[in-house]
Amino acid sequence: MLTNQLLVAILVLLNLCISEVSSLSTVKVGENESLDSAIKRFKRKCQKDGIIGDIRRKEAYVKPSVKRKLKSEAAQKRNRKG
Repeated sequence: MLTNQLLVAILVLLNLCISEVSSLSTVKVGENESLDSAIKRFKRKCQKDGIIGDIRRKEAYVKPSVKRKLKSEAAQKRNRKG
């Protein structure tokens, strides 16, 4: 089984990776808490804070012309639905 020190080290590394993208999200690990539940809580918190969306949005550069085209297509799609 993993020790608490290892759990803390893993979560600190995850926090450092994410902190470059957005504000720091932290999760305190309980004494008898498993690694799986701590990671699930961390992922849920990142999702709630919008960090996952930021990472996906910043994965690749989108040229301004392509950005305008996507925005226009999204507007047309919304207008067709409504």
